[in-house]
Amino acid sequence: MGQSGAVLVHEDAVTMSIDPPAVLIPPMPGPLGKLDAGHGGAGQAVVRIDGSPVCVLGVETSVTADAKYMKPPYGLLTSVPPGVPGTMTLTVQSGSIATSAFVRIDGKAVLWRDGGTLKVEGKVEKLGAAQFIPPPPAPPKPELDPTSQYSGSGTILRTNQAFVTVSA
Repeated sequence: MGQSGAVLVHEDAVTMSIDPPAVLIPPMPGPLGKLDAGHGGAGQAVVRIDGSPVCVLGVETSVTADAKYMKPPYGLLTSVPPGVPGTMTLTVQSGSIATSAFVRIDGKAVLWRDGGTLKVEGKVEKLGAAQFIPPPPAPPKPELDPTSQYSGSGTILRTNQAFVTVSA
């Protein structure tokens, strides 16, 4: 029995989003992160397909993107006075990218594009929480979004054509 699919290589792009009620600014197409084949650690064997290093298990956590966000009532630009959007770092969660059952490099499974949705985590940066500013006549003391972590999803874009077939 064999396995066919697209192997993920260095700098393949991933779009990321967070789940409602929080929204990213701007909402579409979503922040882009890129796989870093060198993230697997020093001494990792470099196997290349069409000149690009292949990504192995553990590399998925190298995908990060910074984003601005808001969540009602925090950070709403349409409120009077307007809120202040927050900032967060989005990261692909470990183990959420499919791996090949047959292809391994230095004992690590090769990452495989299977069309599935990735799990993404958004962490609000210290002092970067979205703010709600109460309308007059209340004093303009900002209230910070109390949520420090959000979940979301991601999709691997077809940025390369590293397609292989493996027979066991």
